[in-house]
Amino acid sequence: MCMSCSPEYYKFIQSALGEIPDDLTQQEHIERLIEMGIRADKYMTVFVRHRDN
Repeated sequence: MCMSCSPEYYKFIQSALGEIPDDLTQQEHIERLIEMGIRADKYMTVFVRHRDN
C-alpha cells in the first residue's frame, strides 16, 4: 500500500471497527471483519480513482 493510501485505509478501518458491537459471538465477529475487509477494498478503490483524477 502506498504512503498516500495507508492513512485513509487505517482511518476507514478504525471507523468500521467502532461500528462492530462487543456482544457478538466469535463467528459473528469473524463475519463482520470479513465484511469490513470487503468494504475497505471497495472504499479504497473509489478513493484511488478520485485521488488520481
